[in-house]
This record gives sequence, structure tokens and C-alpha cells, in this order.
Amino acid sequence: MQPSGGRSEKGSPHVPKVLLDSTAYMDLEKAPKHRRYTWAINSVRHTVQYRRAEGNPFSSIVTVLEILRGLYKDVSNQGKVQQFKQSAPAEFEFLDVTTDIGYLAGEIIAKLEGGRQTIGFPDSQIAATAIHQGLTLVTANTGHFQRVIDLGFPLTRENWRNA
Repeated sequence: MQPSGGRSEKGSPHVPKVLLDSTAYMDLEKAPKHRRYTWAINSVRHTVQYRRAEGNPFSSIVTVLEILRGLYKDVSNQGKVQQFKQSAPAEFEFLDVTTDIGYLAGEIIAKLEGGRQTIGFPDSQIAATAIHQGLTLVTANTGHFQRVIDLGFPLTRENWRNA
């Protein structure tokens, strides 16, 4: 699936298309238990507003890998793995890693390593996906992805925990 810009089909003003990082997903998963906290309220509010205007947010298949890695580690509740696999396709538009995204991620990794600052292979792929697709990266890990921006890559990011 290719992201598109402009006005949504529902006629609302343009909302930047977004790619959710695993931290944004986890915020949504944890929000019901923490519904009194501002970060949880904001995360849910932003997600609801986005879905009303644009539909399902995008997610990288690498984010899926990160989420499943965490779920598989929780051996006490393997039902969460099946629940995620069943519900996620209806909640997100998945973007695969393409050759061009791989090329861009390789450049990001090399430049970060050259500056002795790394963010790891998965986050480099996620950043490259957002940049390549022209999507705003939604993450609570803004400092981590700031390193990519500091290198001059045109990564746009938001933290839906904030108002």
C-alpha cells in the first residue's frame, strides 16, 4: 500500500499520514490501565482523531517484528501473540521493507555509526520507511530518532503522548 496525501475521503482537512513506531503501539496497549495519566489520554485522543480523519495508521513490518518479539518473550501470556496477529491487520496498514528502504536504512546506519551514535537495525529501518514513504513517524522515543534528523535526513516525528 502506498500512502497518499491531500484531503481525506471523509472531507476533513489534511492530516499528515503517520507511521506508528512500537512505542506508540505500546502506549495504546497500556492506555486502558493508565487512563488517568495525561500521556495515555493524549495517545488515545490522537489515535481516535487520526482514524476519524484518515483511517488506519501505517505500521512498518519491522514494528510488527518488534512487537511480536516482546510478546513472545512474555511466556506467561502467549494469548497476546494470537490476539495481536488477529487484530493488528484490521487496525493498521502494514508497509513492507523495500529495496529502496533497505538502501536508505543502510545509509542511516552507516552515518550513525560514523558519528558513534546508533539506534539499532529495527529503528533504522523504521526511520527509513517513514522517510521513503513521506510519513510522520509517531514515537515516544523522540530523542532516539532525533539522531537521524541531526544527520540531515528529512524525518518528521511526533509524540502523541504530548498534547
